[in-house]
Amino acid sequence: MAHRRDLQKLYTVELFILLGAMAAVIYTIDAGVLSIVEGMVILAVISVAELLVEAHITG
Repeated sequence: MAHRRDLQKLYTVELFILLGAMAAVIYTIDAGVLSIVEGMVILAVISVAELLVEAHITG
């Protein structure tokens, strides 16, 4: 079981990763590289991966 301070660090890192991924996906959609559906799929995959890591760490 992770300690409260460790969980706060984990959540902070997850937030920055998610915000960075969102910014990158929005930029590539705006540039015409990805379609909106492809961008949403990428964000969904990143979100699920973060949830799996969080579940593994927290037990």
